[in-house]
Amino acid sequence: DPRARPDAELRAQLLESLPPDVREVFAAPDALSFSFNGAWDWRPMGNVPLLIATGCDGAPPNQRCGALVAELVPAPQLLGWFWVGIFPPVVRLSKWDPKKLWISGGDRRSTFRQALHYEWGRIRAGELVRNE
Repeated sequence: DPRARPDAELRAQLLESLPPDVREVFAAPDALSFSFNGAWDWRPMGNVPLLIATGCDGAPPNQRCGALVAELVPAPQLLGWFWVGIFPPVVRLSKWDPKKLWISGGDRRSTFRQALHYEWGRIRAGELVRNE
């Protein structure tokens, strides 16, 4: 379900929780600043509330975009970061499996989608499917 973008405090906590290699990209001299452009609540299981947040750093056509999945309770904890290319990500829940969602993005070669699977406290990325 769509939700309001994370507030400043939550944004800071989420960005701080990113893996060092991702934070390094956002700290590069040519980087502007990472901006969240969407957020969704995801309940892959009844008692597992997760946050999906998407955003980009930089300006088109050279922006770098990605999505993160985090648990918010008791404190924000990153479950996964996924690069999605140069286009702002699009998130869709699976119609048949609540533990699966699709994330779409693209690069200069083509657009693509990738399944993300919730597996007992972890997020597993499926195969990248290109639309060539």
